Amino acid sequence: MRLSEYIEQSGTSRQAFADRIGVDLSYLSRLMSGKRRASWQLAGTIEEASGGAVTRHDLRPDIYPPPQDRAA
Repeated sequence: MRLSEYIEQSGTSRQAFADRIGVDLSYLSRLMSGKRRASWQLAGTIEEASGGAVTRHDLRPDIYPPPQDRAA
């Protein structure tokens, strides 16, 4: 799921989510728009904060394989 979709559907405010993952609102907006990419660490933090709705793979498919490929 895209980060922007999660925030829209979750009913969580952008500011509350930004606070939860430890970034400022403007950085979260850039992540949501695709102007910035999450670091590998932040991708894990977002996955955890979203309860797995937004996965590391959703955020960084270049470094994280799809979930079914990780179970080796």
